[in-house]
Amino acid sequence: MDIRENFSLEYLCLYINYYQNILDSMPVVYLIKKRDGKHKIRAVDSHTQKIIHEYLLPSSQGQALLKNKEYRAKLQQQLDTYKQIWNNKTTQAIPKLEIQKLMTPKNFDDISFYNRLVPEEAFRKYGKNEHPYAYKGIYMRSKLEMLVATILDKLDLNYKYEPLLMLGNYEKYPDFFIALPFINACFPTEVAGQMVKSSYRKKTLNDLDKYYFEGYIFNKNLLLIIEDEDNPANDDVIASVICDFINRIVHEAFISAQIHNNLKSY
Repeated sequence: MDIRENFSLEYLCLYINYYQNILDSMPVVYLIKKRDGKHKIRAVDSHTQKIIHEYLLPSSQGQALLKNKEYRAKLQQQLDTYKQIWNNKTTQAIPKLEIQKLMTPKNFDDISFYNRLVPEEAFRKYGKNEHPYAYKGIYMRSKLEMLVATILDKLDLNYKYEPLLMLGNYEKYPDFFIALPFINACFPTEVAGQMVKSSYRKKTLNDLDKYYFEGYIFNKNLLLIIEDEDNPANDDVIASVICDFINRIVHEAFISAQIHNNLKSY
């Protein structure tokens, strides 16, 4: 099973509407091959079919348009995948949403806050002893963190690893900060993999206290992923924890925006 099927119909509906709107607003880009070898690239308005830009392919503007074409193709492929996941879960048609009605959920930071967060690799350099596990050019502390990162990527979630977050005067580096752009929200995520150790439990509880006093509350706007002997980490378990948390946030966003629907997946 595709782990993205853990997402609710509300989430899938929101995701599809949000990125379909982006896709619809983007120009359609065509490659035009010439017999003389001077190939061109053309951007056309997706609604009016009027030519917006046309450049020689080797030019800097042409290369920028080529990247736009590649991004559009990737986005379309991703949307097709989500529509297929939708069809796997229900026979309902995908409702059109007024996404502009959705606001940042209460007690969550918004995307502008997320964009200001600086990931750890931008300003801190670790040796392999402290961060021995490399994933996509980022050195992480543990195999569990690396596993969580791979699952976040499989779930198509935007995230930053160990960005600097000020909790009062205390510098905290959450294991991950996850962004949900379609509801203009983001939240910190901590990964706790050594809870059998009393010293680690005390540190985790101490960190949760620091979060609490700055308005980040466990299972509200702070996600905690725990591994212990009774709950060994694997793709399915971690994906379920992440998706359940996000599904609840999205559900609350629907209620706050008074968007009524009959999506029966939450």
